[in-house]
Amino acid sequence: LEDEKYDEDELKGSLVFSETASGAPCPVCTITLIQFNYRLNDLWLEYCISGHGYWLDAGEDDRVLVAMQQRESAMERKGDAEAGWADTLRRMRSPSFADKVKNLFGGRGGGGGAPA
Repeated sequence: LEDEKYDEDELKGSLVFSETASGAPCPVCTITLIQFNYRLNDLWLEYCISGHGYWLDAGEDDRVLVAMQQRESAMERKGDAEAGWADTLRRMRSPSFADKVKNLFGGRGGGGGAPA
């Protein structure tokens, strides 16, 4: 599902947490499937350690798609926030911003002591 949904590799990757034997056999080789928590969501999926694939129960494909959409939205928000912060830093480093800060303190350079 992730390969079909995402072109970018950084968005792919079934992050596996809390692997345990599921008790259900692989439909191909009958080895016990391994269940895991998908990306720390409240979603438990199963896969065959012999490489026969991931096995989803009814409705789990929709739940995986929802989790992927939520992850994509979070990545977009993160990208927007990082771009906004970079823009803020760029403006703070601009000469006009530095002049505004100097003017805030009376345009005096250094010293900071009382007038003579």
